Amino acid sequence: MNTETGTYGKSPSSAWQYDETTDEYYLHLFAPEQPNLNWENPKVRSAVHQIMRYWLDKGVSGFRMDVINMISKDQSFPDAPITDPKAQWQHGAMHYCCGPRLHEYLQELGRVLKEYDAFSVGEMPNVYDPVEIGKAVGFDRGELAMAFQFEIMDIDHGPAGKFSPHKYRMSDLKHIVSKWQDFMYENEGWNALYLENHDQGRTISRFTSAGPEYRATAGKMLATFLGLQGGTPFVYQGQEIGLVNVPETWGIEQFRDIETLNYWNEITAAYPNDTELHKVTLQQFRVKSRDNGRTPMQWTSGKFAGFTAAHNGPWIDVHDDYEDWNAASQVGNPNSVFQHWAKVLALRKAHKRLFVYGSYKLIDEANNDLFTYLRVYGSQSALVLANFTGKEVSWVVPAETISILKNGAVLLESYQRHRPVRPDGTIAVMPFESFVMFLDSPNARVGAGGGKL
Repeated sequence: MNTETGTYGKSPSSAWQYDETTDEYYLHLFAPEQPNLNWENPKVRSAVHQIMRYWLDKGVSGFRMDVINMISKDQSFPDAPITDPKAQWQHGAMHYCCGPRLHEYLQELGRVLKEYDAFSVGEMPNVYDPVEIGKAVGFDRGELAMAFQFEIMDIDHGPAGKFSPHKYRMSDLKHIVSKWQDFMYENEGWNALYLENHDQGRTISRFTSAGPEYRATAGKMLATFLGLQGGTPFVYQGQEIGLVNVPETWGIEQFRDIETLNYWNEITAAYPNDTELHKVTLQQFRVKSRDNGRTPMQWTSGKFAGFTAAHNGPWIDVHDDYEDWNAASQVGNPNSVFQHWAKVLALRKAHKRLFVYGSYKLIDEANNDLFTYLRVYGSQSALVLANFTGKEVSWVVPAETISILKNGAVLLESYQRHRPVRPDGTIAVMPFESFVMFLDSPNARVGAGGGKL
């Protein structure tokens, strides 16, 4: 398999590593220090099951399974197709993602999980077909409870890969969200909702243009946008208090991520005098490097943000803004991002049928500033609106939402204000504003429930 290693660990290189002791090569889709297990060997699978039972017997509730769709490979190990003639190594995901025995292996894991009534969420990169992921998360498949797909995570990757620039369009985001929302609802699957994790940049920095004035408002908007979709929301540490990416002042010497550093070494070696490329790449690191999500959690305004008492500090620098942006200053503060997240999650519980089991419908698809959708269950409906821009938007209200805006109740809002529908059929939406309107109309019932995967 003449292929590059995966995106988590090395710049493109051979997926095979020679071992002098055994005089053999071993496969590593990521860093050489991470050899792949041979899941074709039943003893290996049995050992994995034993490890699972060990932790389940101790009382854990389930597992997040890293790159779980890569456990089955084409055993002929074919060369990857040449898609970039200039590159020494080619991308070979088609040979190691969703391989021929994947669902057999997942069903074995599922049987172990079923013994304990345990939870599972699988990370499944390089898969953009909902039918393929649906095979793993269908309610009667006995495999995974849900899966992390990467389509939103790849939305701002440029033509040369993750660290090349690309400005995503609102239409792209709407297409991706609606694609997965509709598919899972109609086929009784389940979405794992996320915008941040240990491998991604911070959403306020990555998906909005919010400066200090609107940082908290943008954080609340993103919480509303994500948290009321169909599926299970995953909130990453620091996301709930509005943490942002590393400062613009960071130089390459402050980054620690192996993926970032290997990429930097590769481009500076290949293009030593291209200062513009170096500048653009460093800027992309400040947007998409994994280090953005790995700076120390900001607990307090004290030394090292209360993260550690170690004399030399943590392994990576604390963000410069920790004195103002920390958990201690937000818990109990009714205007904080933290308390807004608490309200979003409380809404899901208070209106469980609507926000957990209700249908999803995208509203005003053509709008390039606002992401607006309806959740509907029976006679109940909720309008969720999120302004992704730092400007005031005059929204031409679609006819199907006039009633809910005029007669509905406000469940959640980032601006405490009245929103009258003007005589010309528009409302004013403030910069990075978000709100949720609710209406119960017994005479306009809509069915809930979809088909099966």
